[in-house]
Amino acid sequence: MDSLGQFFTDIENDGNNHFNVDYALLNEVKHDNGKTYYEVEIFRTEEVPFDEEVTEDNIGALESKWIEVDQSGDNYIESIFFENEEDAKDYITLVLKGFSTFEKAAKESGVLRDSLV
Repeated sequence: MDSLGQFFTDIENDGNNHFNVDYALLNEVKHDNGKTYYEVEIFRTEEVPFDEEVTEDNIGALESKWIEVDQSGDNYIESIFFENEEDAKDYITLVLKGFSTFEKAAKESGVLRDSLV
């Protein structure tokens, strides 16, 4: 299995200094039958502690904290398989509304607001 990318689909503040992060991984999987499939794995990491207002200056710290929490738990939800890569990418971007960076997902979900400068 080869990883083709990670996409963030939602970042939400629960109002109690914890964040939930939804993301998807795109993998190329070679099956025993000789065919190649494209797997979209969907994950959710809950209760990422972060007690600061999220800004452009500290979004990296929130992402680091998410990585730490994500690696310590079982966050897998489900997998969906596609026969071609373009369909898998379309599913991630159109259905899951995934973004290629943590910062972009934070902005789109309203956790990080664009600065006025």
